[in-house]
Amino acid sequence: MPLKYDYDIRWVVANRIEDDPELGGFLKDVSLQQRNGGTYVALFRDPAAVQALRGADPVVQDFFKACGFGFNTYDSGAPDGYFPADDLAARNDVTERLAANLSVYDLTGKSTNGFDFDAFVASEIAAQPIEMDAVEAAANPVPGLSVSGLVKRAMGSVTRGAMLRLGVSLFMIFIFPHVASSVLAI
Repeated sequence: MPLKYDYDIRWVVANRIEDDPELGGFLKDVSLQQRNGGTYVALFRDPAAVQALRGADPVVQDFFKACGFGFNTYDSGAPDGYFPADDLAARNDVTERLAANLSVYDLTGKSTNGFDFDAFVASEIAAQPIEMDAVEAAANPVPGLSVSGLVKRAMGSVTRGAMLRLGVSLFMIFIFPHVASSVLAI
């Protein structure tokens, strides 16, 4: 099965954290890119694409890290061939680094472990932004109703004390008898 090369931007840290040069240097060392709007990492959606990169030549891995990629997966929920419109500026940064780093890293003859760089570039060029509200609306056809809206409605009337009581009750019903029987059986 061919690899899929869609990737998403995973926002990790708000932009104010970046003002600390020591922390900013650390974030860059672990492949988190600092740009206007926050710190992010680009992550492929397809676990097989990530596996291919993990097995690729170290120079290929360093190239992708320098371009802002991490070697985990993340799926924003955008359909194949699309990415969240809010991530356009970060993706443009990644694309610029991809182009710039081609002259820095010699990838000639390096093993990509099945990662098809030409297919990746074609996917990058073809990818289009999409408003995620439209994606959520398609997934939730009831107008004005969304999963996040339902959670907010349900949680809006629940107090912290009620949640604590519920947690303690569930512990006493399900966990405590198991622990007590284990301790008493010894």
